[in-house]
Amino acid sequence: MRNGITLRFEGGKNKHTGEKWFYDTIFTYDDEKQAIDLSDGDCDSSAGDLEEWCFVKYKDIPAVIKLFGSLFGNFNGGFTAEQQKFHDGIENPDVREVFPYMLEYCTKHGGSMDSFMNLLKENGIEYEYSAYRSSGL
Repeated sequence: MRNGITLRFEGGKNKHTGEKWFYDTIFTYDDEKQAIDLSDGDCDSSAGDLEEWCFVKYKDIPAVIKLFGSLFGNFNGGFTAEQQKFHDGIENPDVREVFPYMLEYCTKHGGSMDSFMNLLKENGIEYEYSAYRSSGL
């Protein structure tokens, strides 16, 4: 079963064209595929929509937890009601433990899929990358 939650959302208007745009970062876990992912999506009608994903297999989550623990210590922020409900629904203990770190990383440290992927690469943690761009107008 696949479950996801938006950790960061930004929106605005292009200062040159006036077109609306948005950018979001979503955390997802998939018990069937045994993987979590952080995805970034942007909506820019002139260039097309771009979605990117960085996947980490469940077996590699303990390394991510150790890395985030060394960077941030313990999670000391509270959850919103939506985040708490999402957290409570996670059955896998490693996914449950990594979620607060992903939340902290994205909301308090400006983390994105791209910076997460670079962090994994720099620390020798296995990941997979995927991207999709729809055609623009």
